Amino acid sequence: MIALFGRVAVLLCTYVLILLGPFGLYLGGLFLLLLGVHLGWMYIEEADNRPQIKYGRKWKL
Repeated sequence: MIALFGRVAVLLCTYVLILLGPFGLYLGGLFLLLLGVHLGWMYIEEADNRPQIKYGRKWKL
């Protein structure tokens, strides 16, 4: 599911880049950055919820 969403995001960024030129490059880069932060956040939260991690730091802000 995440891989599919990633592919769709890359396609959307490519279309925006082609349509809007330099401004599209900025928007696409910003979107990919936010997507990366979101997926990383989900992965960290999932790691926090695992029962075998007892003495880990909590990475929540």
